[in-house]
Amino acid sequence: MNCEIISTGGKAGNAVLLNGCLLFDCGISWKRLQPYEKEISLVFLTHIHADHFKIRSLNKLCYRRPLVRFVCSINLLADLHTRAKVPLDRIILVRPEDPPRKIRDWMHGLDLEISSFHLLHDVPNVGWIVKVSGGEEDGTAMYATDTHHIPIAAPDLDLYMIEGNYTQEDMERRIAEKTESGTFMYEGRVLQSHMSMETAVEWLRENADPYKSRIIFLHGHIEGKGGNR
Repeated sequence: MNCEIISTGGKAGNAVLLNGCLLFDCGISWKRLQPYEKEISLVFLTHIHADHFKIRSLNKLCYRRPLVRFVCSINLLADLHTRAKVPLDRIILVRPEDPPRKIRDWMHGLDLEISSFHLLHDVPNVGWIVKVSGGEEDGTAMYATDTHHIPIAAPDLDLYMIEGNYTQEDMERRIAEKTESGTFMYEGRVLQSHMSMETAVEWLRENADPYKSRIIFLHGHIEGKGGNR
């Protein structure tokens, strides 16, 4: 499976493109998104923070590309419809308690099976597992970001796109330095709402296939640029 990171981490926002047409998160400016607009068929959304959910970009994509559909869970349904102005008939609702949802990507001749799962952030958040068939880049992929840990098992997928936000050693160093200097410190919030590299690696040891699984770590903590929301 092909994964292109358009942007990840910090104030630039988050957007990841799977197989050239499946967009995960839309927290970037329209200028950054526009080069990809003609190929995007489905947009998978996770949570309300602006670096993952850019209202103007979602609204413009919806207006300019009438065949694009938007996939979300119940946490974003109202905002996607009322604030981003996406019509209800173009929203695919997939809640974590629902069975996997089968849909057809008519633009690219793909069949997809989609499921969501809860993540542990400081606002309601979901991750996605997508099975793609019918194209040149078939397989199963998971997208999970902005979470303290991944609370499900998802063994033997072809692609894992997950957060590895910081190392424990580096975060402890930053906290000690800022505590000593009396500097404003947001690292405590990061510890509670984002996944460390150590936690990510441990989860992958229990789930990823060492021979076939591809792993992409998403947006690490960026010092001096606002970090990740």
